[in-house]
Amino acid sequence: MCRVHEKVLQVGELYYVNALASFDPLNSSIILFYTSCVIETLPLSLFITSDKLEITLEKAMNLFKMILPLYTFFGRGPQIRLIVFLTDNLSAERNALKLYWPKGNTDIY
Repeated sequence: MCRVHEKVLQVGELYYVNALASFDPLNSSIILFYTSCVIETLPLSLFITSDKLEITLEKAMNLFKMILPLYTFFGRGPQIRLIVFLTDNLSAERNALKLYWPKGNTDIY
């Protein structure tokens, strides 16, 4: 996933965020960050959380932002300026994105 951040131009422009699945027996959910390019969809990060609450997503995104190297988002760094996040209709997801990347645009797809 680090190579995608470093080598793929679209990482600095467009992010898809999707709360893929909920595994009720295990009380966990998967949130995937990915981008698209000419060849395919490429994963950028993956969160496995105990729920989809806003506080949980905020903590996960905070940890994610803390471990990002300086070359992430195609050299823009963890404190990105303008990027488009396409999300599903999960308000907790959109609110957590706005908290940690306030200059990013969050749109629903």
